[in-house]
Amino acid sequence: MKDYVQIWFEHLRGRRQASIPARIEILGEYNKHTGPAWPRAAVRLVVEPAEAFEVVDEVEKTDDLEQFAHPDYVMIGLLSMLMTASSMPILKIRVTLKEVKIDPIETTRMAFEMAGRDAGRKILAAMKQS
Repeated sequence: MKDYVQIWFEHLRGRRQASIPARIEILGEYNKHTGPAWPRAAVRLVVEPAEAFEVVDEVEKTDDLEQFAHPDYVMIGLLSMLMTASSMPILKIRVTLKEVKIDPIETTRMAFEMAGRDAGRKILAAMKQS
């Protein structure tokens, strides 16, 4: 069987890449009651134009953050929005992670991914306004 994920990736890599018009500071959040759990996380980041995709993590490392695989899940959520939201993937950017907010009991990896997706949605909305 074909590896459709690889085909999709090659398709995206072969397309022209877009950037953003100016520096944007965003707060991506996830705070949703889902039955017995209430996963939550927030990430404040700055996105600015760049020649290629780059991530700068300025968040102080703690044991709590390590268990959530920070910043991997934030980036997975962010990229899931930016790679597919326009005719060209928005990858010519520098993402600087400034701050994260966690709840030691309720934060999950999925909450970080969803906070990244929220940040991606807000970046796209800010781009439409400019």
